Amino acid sequence: MPSKHPKYGDASYMVFLVEDTLFQIPLRRLRESQYFRDMIDERHTGSQGEGESDEHPIILGGITVLEMTAFLDSLDAR
Repeated sequence: MPSKHPKYGDASYMVFLVEDTLFQIPLRRLRESQYFRDMIDERHTGSQGEGESDEHPIILGGITVLEMTAFLDSLDAR
């Protein structure tokens, strides 16, 4: 059985709802942020399954789609 690439072999993602837009973000990208790394590692999500599908996203309030996009773009710039 082939092995997965350590950086590009993980297709796991979390789903966030910001305003009325869903963001499906690979866990490997989220782990670049200490805030999200703690959330993922400690499973600080709410109900079971939260963030695991479009039907059960993690709702982020107090942030706009533009701000979320800028944050994700900054992760890409690293």
